[in-house]
Amino acid sequence: MCTNNFNFDNFNTIHHELGHIQYFQQYKDQPVVYMDGANDGFHEAIGEMMAMVAATPKHLHKIGLIKELKDDKELDINFLMSQALITISTLPFHLTNDLWRWRAFSNSIPVEDWNSEFWKMKESIVGVSAP
Repeated sequence: MCTNNFNFDNFNTIHHELGHIQYFQQYKDQPVVYMDGANDGFHEAIGEMMAMVAATPKHLHKIGLIKELKDDKELDINFLMSQALITISTLPFHLTNDLWRWRAFSNSIPVEDWNSEFWKMKESIVGVSAP
């Protein structure tokens, strides 16, 4: 990924993964029981933040990937919209997973109903039906 046909998606992915690494490094001196994050969402938020910061036109200009930095409101709005579409579109997916996990681990859903309840929630929140 890092050496062949490197593109902007790879650039974002690398920075996202660097966010995970940074998050893990902050836990290195903690007892083992605390070395994992409280919630997967925190890890993803740190990864997304790192990718978003690295993808800003100002940063890309600073590291030489954009030759000329223009002060252009339309460009700013387009950039922010593309970032929002990447991030906001995943919220229903994450919400479904977290709500299901909370209900499953609090014994609100009988084990034998885990799969069917997941797909009911997925259809209700995300609009996706079971395969």
